[in-house]
Amino acid sequence: MKRSWMKKLSILLTAGVLAALYAHIDLSRLGSHLLRVHPLYFGFALMLFIPLFWVTSLRWRLMILHLHPLTMRDSFRMVMASKALNAVLPSKLGEMSKAFFLRREGGPHLGPALFAVILEKALDLGGLCSVMLLGFLLSPQRTHAMWVGAAVSLGVILGLALLMTAPLERMAEWMESRNRRFTWLTRRFREGSVVIHGWKRRRGGVFSILFLSFFLWCLHILQIYLFFPSLRQPMSVHVAMANIPLGLLVGLLPITLGGMGTRDAALIVLFRDYADPSLMAGIGILCSLRIWVDSLLGVPFLHRSMKGDTEPTTEAVDP
Repeated sequence: MKRSWMKKLSILLTAGVLAALYAHIDLSRLGSHLLRVHPLYFGFALMLFIPLFWVTSLRWRLMILHLHPLTMRDSFRMVMASKALNAVLPSKLGEMSKAFFLRREGGPHLGPALFAVILEKALDLGGLCSVMLLGFLLSPQRTHAMWVGAAVSLGVILGLALLMTAPLERMAEWMESRNRRFTWLTRRFREGSVVIHGWKRRRGGVFSILFLSFFLWCLHILQIYLFFPSLRQPMSVHVAMANIPLGLLVGLLPITLGGMGTRDAALIVLFRDYADPSLMAGIGILCSLRIWVDSLLGVPFLHRSMKGDTEPTTEAVDP
């Protein structure tokens, strides 16, 4: 009952935010922008789904290689199945389902697998913030929003660095010796230690995962950047690199479905000096289209995974 109520509230908030947003948008100009879409640039943007899916699957496979070896095919299937749930859950929480799919295929206990997914989300945030910080550094003119984005980026990257280097096992032992009531937290620390230690034990493991996280978000930002020439709007690369990630970060707030409305409004405000609101509303629609394409392509994989029509992978495949 509680989940149903929360889902209805999320739908109502999404509808309300979109209604308030489009009440201030020139719909005729918006339609004109969308009807004049450039087929070449838009086609190239859609083709980027292929490397996006491949890099995401490769990173997930490397992240859990020491927990449960997967082939690229199995990793791809698991990633796509999780994407099908992102359209109905805020902040891309559908990807948490990878831990359950992994457990069903004979993987580790749910704890380490779930922590691996949480780390994956943290790495996504770090990759997004790294691109945003790079855009800030390359930008010759920096707005107040860019400074805020840079501060947030530094905080996220520092927090991620502390998480990756913290002696989680020792912290768990210390907390356990102090107070037995911290059992739940100490267990999470030990699970995190198992996951991160497995990356460090493999040569180049940490670097490859961090690099793929950064490269993945470069592809995401490139795909969204291509929406500007798709709608025949020139846009400098450094402005896009500094502002698109900040808009996406706002869209990750667990307020609306798939960030619709909140992400659109953020993009309109951030690019108000570079493009008119109706065009940015069109960019927002294309950004939402990315989420729905992701989800629709993942539906067949989700259906297969829910039916349990899979065979456990037992062989280790070295990267």
